[in-house]
Amino acid sequence: MSINRVLLLAMALSCVSTVARGATPPAIKVTLNTSTAGIGATVTVTVRISRARNVGSVPFTLYYDPAILEFVGATSREGGFLKQNRATTSFIARTGPLSRGGGVVVGLSRLDPVRGAGGKGTLCRLTFRAIAPGLSPLTFNRATLLDPAAQPLGASFTGTTIRVRPAS
Repeated sequence: MSINRVLLLAMALSCVSTVARGATPPAIKVTLNTSTAGIGATVTVTVRISRARNVGSVPFTLYYDPAILEFVGATSREGGFLKQNRATTSFIARTGPLSRGGGVVVGLSRLDPVRGAGGKGTLCRLTFRAIAPGLSPLTFNRATLLDPAAQPLGASFTGTTIRVRPAS
C-alpha cells in the first residue's frame, strides 16, 4: 500500500473517530404523568430514551423515597423501544434489597446478540402509589447503556422529583 493511501486511510479514520466522540450521547430520562399527586393516587413513571444507536440492554436501579412512594410492580410494563423489528426481549422490574439501598431494579434486554435498537422511544412504565406527603426524588443508580455485545455505550441518565400533597 502506498504512503498516500496509508495517510488517506489514517485521516479518514481520525475523522470518523472525531465524529463519534463529538456526537451527542443517548439520553435516558424519567417523565411523569403528573408532577404532583394526592395520597392514594397512582403515578406512572415513564422511562424514555432518545438519540440511541445499537442498544442491546439498559439495566438500572431507580431510587425513590419509600416513605413517600410505594412501587406497584404488578402494573409496570415494558415499552416498545427494544422490541423494534419484532425483537424478542426480556423485562424485569422488582424492588431491590434494602441492604443495597432499595429502589426498583430494572433489567431491559434485547435477546438478539447482533442487532441493537435505535432512535427514540419508551423503555418502560413503572407504577407507584403515593402513600405519604413530601418530595420524592426519582434518581438513576447503577445505570448503563449496553450494545448487543454487552459493551458500554455513553449515555446521560436524568431523573426527576414528584410531590405528594397532604390529604385535605
